[in-house]
Amino acid sequence: MKQLNGTITLSFLEEDNQQRVIFRVIPLCTREGAVFHTRTIEFPDQGSLRIVPDKREQSTFKERMRSMGCLCAIQLLNEGKELGKVRQNRNYDPNQGERNQFAIYSDVVCEFTPDGVFEVYNENEEYGNALSPRVLIRRGQVLYGPLDRAEKPDWATLRPFGNDSYLLQTVELPNAAQSCFYWNPEQTLNWRQRRGTLRHGKPHEEGQDDEPEDEPSAPSVQPLVKPNPIPAPVPPVAVRKPEFPGFAAVSALAEAAPVVREAAPVVREPAPVVREPVPVVREAALVVREPVPVVREAAPVVREAAPAVREPAPIVREPALIVREPAPVIRETVPVVREPVPEPRQEEPAAEPLANPEALRPTFAAQADSSLPIGMKLEILNGDISFEDQLSQLDQPLPMDANLLAHASSAAAAEEQAEAPLHFSGTPLVKTGVKPPLTLRGGGSVQNVIEREVREAYHREGAYPTDFKPLDNPVDNLCKALETVWASTGTQRQALETLSENEAFTQAFLLQLRQNGGETGAVKAAQDQLADIEAERLSLLMELDAAKSEDKAARDALCASMNQKKRDEVAKLEERARALRTDTETLHATLISLGEQAQGVTLEALVHSGAQLCTSNGETVALSPRIGMEKKPEELIASVRMALGRQGFAVSEDDATELLTFFALQDDLTVCAPTAAIGELYVRALTNALGLSNVTAYTRAGDYLTVASLLPENGQRTPTVEVSAFARAAVHAYGHKTLRIAAAQEVTAADGLPVATAPAYRPGTNMVREAQPAAPVMLESLWAFADAAAPLSPAGEAWFIELAGEMEQQGAPLAQTDQNRMRAFIAAASARLRGGFLVAADAAALGWVVPLARERRLNTEALRSTLVGLPRTLAALNIR
Repeated sequence: MKQLNGTITLSFLEEDNQQRVIFRVIPLCTREGAVFHTRTIEFPDQGSLRIVPDKREQSTFKERMRSMGCLCAIQLLNEGKELGKVRQNRNYDPNQGERNQFAIYSDVVCEFTPDGVFEVYNENEEYGNALSPRVLIRRGQVLYGPLDRAEKPDWATLRPFGNDSYLLQTVELPNAAQSCFYWNPEQTLNWRQRRGTLRHGKPHEEGQDDEPEDEPSAPSVQPLVKPNPIPAPVPPVAVRKPEFPGFAAVSALAEAAPVVREAAPVVREPAPVVREPVPVVREAALVVREPVPVVREAAPVVREAAPAVREPAPIVREPALIVREPAPVIRETVPVVREPVPEPRQEEPAAEPLANPEALRPTFAAQADSSLPIGMKLEILNGDISFEDQLSQLDQPLPMDANLLAHASSAAAAEEQAEAPLHFSGTPLVKTGVKPPLTLRGGGSVQNVIEREVREAYHREGAYPTDFKPLDNPVDNLCKALETVWASTGTQRQALETLSENEAFTQAFLLQLRQNGGETGAVKAAQDQLADIEAERLSLLMELDAAKSEDKAARDALCASMNQKKRDEVAKLEERARALRTDTETLHATLISLGEQAQGVTLEALVHSGAQLCTSNGETVALSPRIGMEKKPEELIASVRMALGRQGFAVSEDDATELLTFFALQDDLTVCAPTAAIGELYVRALTNALGLSNVTAYTRAGDYLTVASLLPENGQRTPTVEVSAFARAAVHAYGHKTLRIAAAQEVTAADGLPVATAPAYRPGTNMVREAQPAAPVMLESLWAFADAAAPLSPAGEAWFIELAGEMEQQGAPLAQTDQNRMRAFIAAASARLRGGFLVAADAAALGWVVPLARERRLNTEALRSTLVGLPRTLAALNIR
């Protein structure tokens, strides 16, 4: 099974059931040179794999398989999903005729191109029945061709053919014949390449593959040109800047001059309104290539917006320019002064703005070239180390500074003086049960007092009517509501819950506290405690990761120890099995040697006794059995098919099984062939395949047969065989077989029952040659053909009883001995023949019923209803 994985295999394709459109594939050889000599062991039971249609080619499976021819290729090159294409056959059931234990999906079964495979023939050999459409002819050590199998060779036009990509391999075909193929594993067509031709009739162009329907092509990627501004680094600002019209333009003076850290005191008193614009900034931003020093006596910087300024200073609205190099950034906004600002003394004039600012804009092309294209594989792993080492490098604990909460403190909190940190121990920060003190309202300014009195007088009864009415200030309303709410503890809680639900208010309130330095120590303590909790959590995570790593290492070590222990035990068992096999082979060789010595002693004793052994005058022939070899039924079937195929007989697996079942169960057998010579050739090939040539005697009418043996009568000895062309009386000895040869199809029961019919003889299809001598088979191996026998089913018994009754009504009853032998043959053959009971019953009727019907001249029409479903029997009796 492992020889198919990761390679391309030359295979033989066969449709073994045309009615149900069932195909199977038989591996022949791989491109590495491995030839499948023992296919029946690797792929039980017939040395083939059942082809299962892939779900993606259901509509073209039958047409592609039938148009592929007899030769195909199995491609299992990938290391991933292709290895799952060979699986156990879920329909495997030898009793129902399915004898392929493994199945293979059809999408890995590929056909060859017209020039992908050639069958090689020697010069002057007939190649009309070649398996490939085109063949090559070998003259000496040179291949010529290619030419069509229906074309006659013209040596004047033939040229030598050779290519380094082709492989020349000799394989064994399913009919036991050997053939030579010259094939290229790369010149194959898969099911995707053939699908369009089979569906729509479009010719397939060589070298052009069909794209899969479910894999759309990736769209082309067009780079998008976007502006690439260079952002200037801006650190956090400690104070809030006033926002007014033109604030964004003024803030763009990030590159104008260094930061002025010292500022003048803030003007608290109201200042006169400035009606004229202050000539402070003429452009939104300046392009400065070098920092410009500024004197310390700069204009006073106002950190808060002056409320007295009613009209803002006009600012020029030109856009900011982008500089090539980042410049120092002004941390404070441009001041709005109450008096004309004196111009600061500068040592050097400010740089002039660029005339063409667009020329300084960086293009996006350079950055687009360095970006990673869409669809490209991102190589982030180190290819020089293994996958386990890569995981070990990535599985690192988090650093201590990974907690972002450690960086949450603001710049304002960092500038405050360090105080003793507070720490919570479970006690709430707000004391419960004590009423907080109420906020006392001061007298307020004169303006506020006057405004309050005006509002109260407006709502007082008897007030003087006027066209003016005061407008309510929302802030005053909030103050009044806050006084009312804060008078009760319950309303305080409700107000706090309502305000805390407003996230914007909460964030703004906390920001105001931090900016005004009002962040309490409780908040610091809460943050510190939260940081400690986070640090403890990270420590626990690290300990958990370490525990997981230790647990994984312990499990791996335990698994490795158990695996090593099991491997040691398996190695010891394999060593013991090898020793036992060696002892068994030694004992068997000794037993065979003793059997040969016993045979020699037996023959020598017969010589000294005066008997003539295998003499030329043909008066007496002596046979002596020997110790045989144990072989499985599958090996015997394959050996018989090969031997008969070498002699030119077209023998299928069922034919070989039927013949061996007859030979194993019947001691007296008649072989029917067109002529006596063909029958003798058929029997000789059978005895050579079983290794019984030295214990087989071919007798004539006046010969005397003697069977002598000093071996014990058990299943380890070989059978002895007598082959005769005349109706001689059979010798009834232990393990002796008598084979009679009938020279006509009109054989009768007088020639002896049962009758085994030889298959068709075609001497021109294969090269007739003798097979290599095989080891003799023991009797116990032949008896194994009856091990799988089972009693006949009720329907089979009913058919058998009906057949015997029909023959008895016509005056030609089957003898009880023949009925027992016929029933035993059907029970044994039904379990091994692919057709089951019907094929076995057909062979039995052909061996017992047909000869008796011919001899007694029975009315065959009366037997029609009983013999329906037995095609060979009906053809032999001329029943149409």
